[in-house]
Amino acid sequence: MEKEKIKPDFKIVHINETNDWDLTGELECVEKITGCYIADFSRNTYCCELTPSLYLIWMAYDEEFKEGVEEQAKEVVDGIIADQIGEDGYYHRSYIENSDKIIVKDVDWDNTDWMEEFDYSTEEGYYELIEEARELISYDGCY
Repeated sequence: MEKEKIKPDFKIVHINETNDWDLTGELECVEKITGCYIADFSRNTYCCELTPSLYLIWMAYDEEFKEGVEEQAKEVVDGIIADQIGEDGYYHRSYIENSDKIIVKDVDWDNTDWMEEFDYSTEEGYYELIEEARELISYDGCY
């Protein structure tokens, strides 16, 4: 019997991760750091419990600066943050959907016909699809 193909429902998830950073030294001028993730809301995972979880795949960090910060300082911070790589991980779906630290945005695809090129009913095909989605969502498209 063939597995049912459920079309992925990718969304961009922004998590306020400011408290996870040491904002001293060169980072003192930063007001907020947000992690940008992609998640498939059509696919729940149950990590040894009854509560559904979503697997978030890290894409980028975005920073907001305090008022009056000079461009040179912003460039230094951009370089520091760009060198950091976030982690993929499982998050309880209820936390993602109800936390005031998190913003979920729909991906504004012109169309989703490109998804049909992938056999996302298989594990390998699904991860190929995710990589394609990551490439199609530009860094600027995260925010």
